[in-house]
Amino acid sequence: PLNMRRPILSELAVRQALTHAVDIDAFLQTYSYGLARRVSGPQCFFGPSYDASVAAPAHDPARARELLEGAGWYDRDGDGVLDRDGQPLALEFLIQAKNVSAENFARVFQESLAAIGVQLTVTALDNATYFQRIRAGEFDIGIQGWAVDATENDPAQLWHSSATEGGSNYSGVKDAFIDGLIARGQVELDDAK
Repeated sequence: PLNMRRPILSELAVRQALTHAVDIDAFLQTYSYGLARRVSGPQCFFGPSYDASVAAPAHDPARARELLEGAGWYDRDGDGVLDRDGQPLALEFLIQAKNVSAENFARVFQESLAAIGVQLTVTALDNATYFQRIRAGEFDIGIQGWAVDATENDPAQLWHSSATEGGSNYSGVKDAFIDGLIARGQVELDDAK
């Protein structure tokens, strides 16, 4: 998750830049030997609720830099790290120690962000400490998996505003429109809708 409670990550342009910076398709090909699939939403790729028409963000480092510049992030002091208002664009990425997939992704993500002027510190933690910090909101970025049912998946636990306290909405997403979609989906019996 990206912790949207953090001022830097509350900015849409910054979040979009982070997604454009890393080449997920190349990562999947290299580290999963083409056996993994890239998804563009929270539903199971093989389920009826997955919307294949939603495209995942393209790998576009130039667009990432453009978004950051548009948000006022420049390398004013020539150290290779973008800054604004005297603050460097520096983030911490929590991973679970000895999780080889997370370690591999963290390395690629760190290199990709460095190429656009974002400093990413990777912190490997034991599982208990990792989840303690994630649940307490003491993180910038974390990585974890979430298994979803192929036929039906209620996104309320991960994405509803009410799940920011006591639920699994660790990103801190609070959006009335999303809440409304989730509420409608919970009572809709017509799969096509």
